Amino acid sequence: MELEDALAAMFAAQQREDPSASLGDLAFRTLRETILRGHLRPEQKLSENQLARAMGVSRTPIRQAIHMLESEGLVTTSRRQISVQTFQLDELEEVYLIRRALEGLATELAAINMTDEEIAELDEVVELMAFYMERGNLPSLQQTSRDFHQRIYDGSRNKMLALMLGNLWSYIESARGGTAAEERITGDPLKSHRIILRALHDRD
Repeated sequence: MELEDALAAMFAAQQREDPSASLGDLAFRTLRETILRGHLRPEQKLSENQLARAMGVSRTPIRQAIHMLESEGLVTTSRRQISVQTFQLDELEEVYLIRRALEGLATELAAINMTDEEIAELDEVVELMAFYMERGNLPSLQQTSRDFHQRIYDGSRNKMLALMLGNLWSYIESARGGTAAEERITGDPLKSHRIILRALHDRD
């Protein structure tokens, strides 16, 4: 029941935020957010009826949402049984390798296409990351890091590339199952962001 209550609350919040969105989109956003926050763990089983009941919708928008989640690699389906995706170490290594290559391309294009104002906004994002790091707020630090990278993806002005990289982020976050919020900050996670930012300022 706790899961169904959480889904109902998140669905209502999504609906308040974007009342014009279709039920399928709202269901997709709700489930995606639930998976990425770690409320739904890898291999956890769900059913269309359970999800429809929790969100107060028919099974049609649930099916639409599940189809979109499958395309992002977040769930699998078999005989109407829905399972949160399970990830193997070798699969994650492949994903990180692909992300590294695509991020290099996105940053190269962003150095050419981002405006000075957009790059200046990245300075503020890095400062916000430093703020969260000083306070040991890892969840907010990670979310701000994703915002930093997403701005670069969008700044590449290549929609397909930005979409692919966004999906890879989702895949990795789901694989981590929300456990990252319990980890401790080690090293200097800002170092690489500052190197990227300096290169963007130099249009390098």
